Amino acid sequence: MPPNSSDLCEARIFQDLLESLRQAFPSQSHRPTGDDDSQVSLSEKNSLPVDQKEAKVQIRRVKTKEGKDERILRRGGEEQQLGAWSFMEISYPCNNCKERTVIFDSASITYVCSSCSVEQSGILVSHLEGSFNAPLGTFVRIGTSEYNYRDRKRFDAQNQINDVASSLGLSSQHSDKVYHMIQQITNNEFGIGNWFSILIAACFHVVIRQNCLPLSISEIAAVTRFDVHEIGRMVARVTEFLGFNIPKFDVVASFERAIKSCNCLSRVPAGKLDLMLKQGRFLLQCCVKWFLMTGRQPMPIIAAVSLFVAEVNEVNVRIEDIAKEIYTGVNTGKMRYKELKETLIKVAQSLPWGKDVVEMNLVKNAPLILRYMAMKSK
Repeated sequence: MPPNSSDLCEARIFQDLLESLRQAFPSQSHRPTGDDDSQVSLSEKNSLPVDQKEAKVQIRRVKTKEGKDERILRRGGEEQQLGAWSFMEISYPCNNCKERTVIFDSASITYVCSSCSVEQSGILVSHLEGSFNAPLGTFVRIGTSEYNYRDRKRFDAQNQINDVASSLGLSSQHSDKVYHMIQQITNNEFGIGNWFSILIAACFHVVIRQNCLPLSISEIAAVTRFDVHEIGRMVARVTEFLGFNIPKFDVVASFERAIKSCNCLSRVPAGKLDLMLKQGRFLLQCCVKWFLMTGRQPMPIIAAVSLFVAEVNEVNVRIEDIAKEIYTGVNTGKMRYKELKETLIKVAQSLPWGKDVVEMNLVKNAPLILRYMAMKSK
């Protein structure tokens, strides 16, 4: 690609500057000529006389009679004209000597100070075109200051919060609550790393529980790809630090969401689905009374109840499909399903006409058993 006019201008100015520096600092040892003549080794620098090494070289801007800006190389009492200033040069002060003599070195594509020859690390420029309303060749300083580092952390945190909220199907109001909660916990410092991602997941769980939403911690763990126990420990620390008393998990609301949202139950007729919801709500209340949920995660029991009411209503579904969609373990769901049937058999055998109820005919007699239990509970 052919060079543009600005590159040619910069290359010419840089060559003039190098030629002026060669004349100002004559070497006592032999140096190769050509393109490598701009690179001076450490031994060659040490071979210079003391007065030349300690002499201060400056490049300053002067106004000509015609009103144009030109550069003047000054060493000791001698001055030499270098030519016009380039639009590539900036007035940003040097990081070392604080002089406003920073120029762009087109050969190394960096900014250097013409007073102390120190490369200006931490200055990042970029050519802006298109949507940026500025003339061609405009450069801006981005920098790597502490403010930009903190601002980048806030930006990354907001993006991560929005991603989790979108994956969980939550609104912007919930994500704003999580953002302000993290802002309060971290004293507006935010953070990076796994611990911060776990903190975001824990704050989402707190907000979900505060708003009584039917989302479990296992679903948050599946979305954020962190362990449930890690998120649970962080939830305990967050609630203790903020002094929150979050409400208990709504098992019935979560069961209703599972029945209505599972793809494996999407083809069930509306009337049969309502009957499954009614039977499932009553069974979950019985599970609480029978202590089947005490000290245990609720989602496996929800999977077991969902499978049982589906079998009672002759809906062909597997517990593997239900467990996958509600983010719970298959083996644990099978254990809770076995415990549920064993408990129902014991309850049914205590009824006057239920002595013949066994595991083989439990599903067949379940509608009558559930209706009788519901009538007796009123």
